[in-house]
Amino acid sequence: MGEKDWDKDISNPENRHRAVSLKKVILVELTVPWEERTEEVFERKSAKYQDLANACNKAGLKTQVFPVEVGCRGFPAQSLWIKLGSLGIKGKVRKAAAHAVGKAAERASSWLWLRRNDKEWQPSWTSSP
Repeated sequence: MGEKDWDKDISNPENRHRAVSLKKVILVELTVPWEERTEEVFERKSAKYQDLANACNKAGLKTQVFPVEVGCRGFPAQSLWIKLGSLGIKGKVRKAAAHAVGKAAERASSWLWLRRNDKEWQPSWTSSP
């Protein structure tokens, strides 16, 4: 990726947020794996965005990569607590946010599971494995 390409890539709305006026970029990707795979997924997602983070840093932006995992049964991994804390979200607000994210992941997983045999709906395989 060329140095000029970072702006086009970072503006992709897929779970990425940008604050150019602050010269900060926070890349967040939420993944909902089986609970047994959260550490493996964390490592893979960290590596996935490293080139983009390096390009942002070269462009003069302070960049943080936050892969976050919430198990498909709604249990937030430690990464969620750490990321919320590093964003300044603490105490009861952090607990409520983690709970809300967990419930949303659980509902989404349940929705997908219930529709797994629906002939009118097919999952998209555009994401990386």
